[in-house]
Amino acid sequence: TFEYQVMSDGTIMLDKYTGTETNVTIPETYRGYKVTWINNEAFASNKKIKSVHIPKSITFIGQAVFADCDSLTKITTDNSIYASTGTILYRKDNNRIIGYACGAKTSELTIPSNIKTIAPSSFQGADNLKAVITNKGLQEIGYSAFKDCKNLKSVYVVDDNTFVDGYLF
Repeated sequence: TFEYQVMSDGTIMLDKYTGTETNVTIPETYRGYKVTWINNEAFASNKKIKSVHIPKSITFIGQAVFADCDSLTKITTDNSIYASTGTILYRKDNNRIIGYACGAKTSELTIPSNIKTIAPSSFQGADNLKAVITNKGLQEIGYSAFKDCKNLKSVYVVDDNTFVDGYLF
């Protein structure tokens, strides 16, 4: 179901989801090892998954983890490091968005007020989005944050101090 690496500390980093389930619960252990990392693009371009649950054991999630997941509509977690609004996955300690459920039917999205950073490729392939409104206090929008969002017409950057890292689209 997963391609993975055993890391030097004896835990697992999931590299790629290869299963066929549409509702995926990432296991806390896999093949006898504790699962602690989800690598960059681990679910990227998966056209089947509809929901993903992030367990308590996960301590790191890479970039573009859900990029171009056309059917993904729900992300949940019971994790102390990561939180979810249902469609947005973010890291709690630095309020950094790291993933979005690209299949969500939302056409206009307002970034929650607690978010400080949007990581690179976080919204990649979110074709239903037509407009994004940032928040006052957003500090940075990462490179290619909205890459391949085919219907996105506008990103309203509310705070003049928001740093935009290169290309957004």
